[in-house]
Amino acid sequence: MYALSFMYPTETGVDFNWDHYTSVHLPLGAGLTKKLMGHNIKQMIVQRVRGAGEPGNDAPYYVLCHAMFDTKEEVDKFSTLFSYPEAKTRLTQDWPKYTPHDPEAIVSEWIVMDNIDEMISRFENELEPAEPASATAA
Repeated sequence: MYALSFMYPTETGVDFNWDHYTSVHLPLGAGLTKKLMGHNIKQMIVQRVRGAGEPGNDAPYYVLCHAMFDTKEEVDKFSTLFSYPEAKTRLTQDWPKYTPHDPEAIVSEWIVMDNIDEMISRFENELEPAEPASATAA
């Protein structure tokens, strides 16, 4: 699975407008992708960072949004969305309505590691040091 992830930097004392982001910006991005590129984003996984932007919390981002795709070709195509003038204009003009900074973006491959039982078994049988012999032997 592949993702284009958008990361929204924090600023102490400044709020991220979650309602605008989820009710306007995300539908705008999904709709422009369909309209201009002719394909859908498979899903969006949105991470909302707890306490971001609050004094004393040094979380670097308010939100990370991962637009997910099945193939490298799909994510590579989606990464060109801002080459369409309508998408670039409408999306960048919307940013100040919910975030104080332009988002950062990266493309990545996601690998789900769901073999937890196997990992724990390897830890217990191969990676955990053997218990030392008792020091109280007669």
